[in-house]
Amino acid sequence: MHTPPPRSRGSAPRLDVLVLVLVPPLVGACMVLVGRWRAKRGEPLLRIDRFVCGTLFAFGFALVRFLLAA
Repeated sequence: MHTPPPRSRGSAPRLDVLVLVLVPPLVGACMVLVGRWRAKRGEPLLRIDRFVCGTLFAFGFALVRFLLAA
């Protein structure tokens, strides 16, 4: 099945930059909550359950999306 290409940044460039800056820290915070939930259940923690690792992971995805949507 063919996947459509990402939309162009020409329509809302400020929104794309805002997503690139604000979303990764929010994802990092969510990953901390997932890590706490996993710890309460006695499950082993993963690296992505830390704020910095979750943020970097999300930033990488957001950056690729930002660059490919040009």
